[in-house]
Amino acid sequence: MKKGVLIFITVLFAGFVLAQSTNPWTTDASGNEKSNFITTEKIYIKGLSICNAVSSSVEIFIASHKFWKSGDALADIRGKAQEIKTDASSNIPLTLLWSNPDAGSYDIIADCNSNGKYDSLENIAGLMNPVFIVKGLAGKGTAKLGSNNPGASSGAFSNVDVMQINLKSEGESIMLNNIGLSLTNNLGIEKAGVYIDENGNGKRDSGEFETGSLASPGKEPLLNLNYSLNGEKNFVITLYFSSSASGNYSLIVNSISGTGKNSNEVIKFSSVPLKSNVKTIESGCIGNLALAFSPNPADSGASVSAKFSGLSKCSGKSARVQMTPCSSNNTKIACSCILGDSGCDCKFKAESFSYIYYGCIDKNNDKDMADAGETILTQLAINKDNSVTGDAVKDETETSNSNPINMNTLMIIIGVSVFTLLLVVILIFLIIIASRLPKAKKKNKEESVEG
Repeated sequence: MKKGVLIFITVLFAGFVLAQSTNPWTTDASGNEKSNFITTEKIYIKGLSICNAVSSSVEIFIASHKFWKSGDALADIRGKAQEIKTDASSNIPLTLLWSNPDAGSYDIIADCNSNGKYDSLENIAGLMNPVFIVKGLAGKGTAKLGSNNPGASSGAFSNVDVMQINLKSEGESIMLNNIGLSLTNNLGIEKAGVYIDENGNGKRDSGEFETGSLASPGKEPLLNLNYSLNGEKNFVITLYFSSSASGNYSLIVNSISGTGKNSNEVIKFSSVPLKSNVKTIESGCIGNLALAFSPNPADSGASVSAKFSGLSKCSGKSARVQMTPCSSNNTKIACSCILGDSGCDCKFKAESFSYIYYGCIDKNNDKDMADAGETILTQLAINKDNSVTGDAVKDETETSNSNPINMNTLMIIIGVSVFTLLLVVILIFLIIIASRLPKAKKKNKEESVEG
């Protein structure tokens, strides 16, 4: 009878152990076996006959799931393994294992001999399949216009910052995927770009990273993004225009979408749509022509680079450096170039004297270069004997071909002047002496007569 009872208890115990999917296994706070969790839940552990009762405690490791081989090094995902006390039968009682789990698939290993390695006789939960899986709770994203959102403006812009948008992630990092837009006018738009506004000034500054762009967008483009948002960040949406673009432009952000880093779920940002202010784009070449020389001063006969700038939407127009006024019938061109988006440059040889050159362009195609911003005067100084010539400057209004006075000539003139002045002083001195000699002779004669 006693033997039968013992067999029954043994079979019952074995049946209980086999009812568990792994040993040890994970549970909820009540001890119920559970293998699927979310990041906001606490994970508990239980186990039976762990390590064959070789000690009163055991080191439990949590590791990312993989196929384990004897001798593999153990590293706990939490940073450090957990020592758990076992009961007299070497069972692990209900024990808190992980209070703030990260998303992922995990195994549990009991390091019975505390050697930091997996040995083939040690208990492992998850040899073929993960013992438990943690799924991230989907976070949320919110959007709003930035505090420095660009206002309405007008001009012949080649590109313009249309909107500053503030995005915020909560609960988890969000990989930004795309922004859905509506454009009130897409004619003449060559590109739309999204930039990280690092300083939050609502402008696209030099060095700020482009995280999304789209060439030749339609009226409802979808801007693809590539940025991991962790917290709060400002972005600037910029439109780029062709030289033919004109009219009023604005945009509406209809949607912003991303993927949760932990939850791997699609996250739609709230608080949209967002609407920008109106930007009025004027047509035609505008701005004031600027001209700079390099080097300046230059050596006589040296190659000089002329750089044109200061204009917008003037691509394809010709700019030139002249030695005569832009309106002169007697045109003498030093060099010319075709303007691009950032201006253009050309080269010419420096004269042997300093000179004022004319920069010329016909912005409005009226066949003259006399309108506002079409003419600029820039001086090129010439080095003489390792020094720059003085104030001598030649322009096209001069009719003489004589060279300006240089330093050597000036020194000669000064020398001659000093020498002449010295001769004059000597001559005056001689005249004074000569005028006194007759008086002296007369006085001597009178003194001799009286004697």
